[in-house]
Amino acid sequence: MDDRITSLRDRIVVLIAFTLLTCGMMWPQVRHLGDRAAAHQDIYFNMWRLHWIAHAIATSPANIFNANIFYPEPRTLLFSDAMLVQGVTAAPLIWIGVRPVLVHNIMLLGAIVASAAAMFALVRYLTGSRGAAALAGAIFAFAPYRFEHIMHMELQWTMWIPIAVLALHRTFQNFRVRDGFVCGGAVALQMLSSVYYGIFLATLVAMGSLMLQIGRPWTDARRAAVPLAAGASLAVVLIGAYARPYLLARDRVGERPVEQVEMYAARPADYLVTPATNWLYGRWQTRGESERRLFPGAVAFLLAIVAVLLRQPSRVIVVYVLVGVAAFEASLGFRGSSYSFLYEHLAPFRALRAPARLGIFVVFSLAVLAGFGYSFVASGLRARYRLVLLGLLLTAVLSERPRSTSR
Repeated sequence: MDDRITSLRDRIVVLIAFTLLTCGMMWPQVRHLGDRAAAHQDIYFNMWRLHWIAHAIATSPANIFNANIFYPEPRTLLFSDAMLVQGVTAAPLIWIGVRPVLVHNIMLLGAIVASAAAMFALVRYLTGSRGAAALAGAIFAFAPYRFEHIMHMELQWTMWIPIAVLALHRTFQNFRVRDGFVCGGAVALQMLSSVYYGIFLATLVAMGSLMLQIGRPWTDARRAAVPLAAGASLAVVLIGAYARPYLLARDRVGERPVEQVEMYAARPADYLVTPATNWLYGRWQTRGESERRLFPGAVAFLLAIVAVLLRQPSRVIVVYVLVGVAAFEASLGFRGSSYSFLYEHLAPFRALRAPARLGIFVVFSLAVLAGFGYSFVASGLRARYRLVLLGLLLTAVLSERPRSTSR
């Protein structure tokens, strides 16, 4: 059979599988996709942003950032995350008259499915194991952290993170300019989907690019330089065009107060805190502030330890450990050292309120490492036992998430 057909078939199967898992995880909300959403005021904000962008594209694209709030202030859409990619994606559904709540729920749950599928692609590439990829996709898509932010659409659009990293790995393997462009394009799309995650991803991809070159021959670094430069140039052009109106809006509203950054920075103990609605742990939950319930899941953490300790870790595993540690340390805000440096020297970080949102990159790193951990354990098992192990681990991962809430 043609490899392209096999690949397409595999992708369809993966999307169907994660769609079914997402429906199960969001039950009973999926029974009411057209008339209910999570019980939070930001849901209305999400729907307004989607509909404003669709309206602006159809009537006056040049005024897309001049939203119909706070008149006569200009660029009011940029007083928060504009969600430009989500708005453009949702526009055709809005134009044909799909109900606002249904559009919202499709965009929200679809992002979770796409995030899982993208993580599947990355970990299968790294490990060669479908089981490891499925487990990593579930960890990334259904982490307790994600359900803590289920009302924040921009924080669900994380599919560009594994796509960017996968393209980065391929750049170092094949030295192709197109892989560099995919990496840079994915970083830019993440910025246009979520400013927080875009800034964080650009920083960590730059860090990862340097670390992946450690120990490689100098000739490899030279061959990777051109595609990396091409991708970086594309990202700079796209992000720069998007950043310009944001900079003008910043001149009107100012930067985030230091007190807010301190309030929404993580503490190490926050990585043990889950939402009170968590199926397994919620009954014992007695503390935890908004934005700071960052528990990544016990299964992900234990399998990550297996990946590091079961065998001598490879360069790639060490890189993911360092990226996870860097994201954890930066999420502490001014309690750490790296975020203080970034805040002082890079203007985009002074526009961010919640360093704790770097927690998704801790989850991302743990998901990749968990994939390696599973592949190490499963490689010595017969097929039937691998399936049993995968089933048990997936059940445990899915049991660690909060209960769905809707209205």
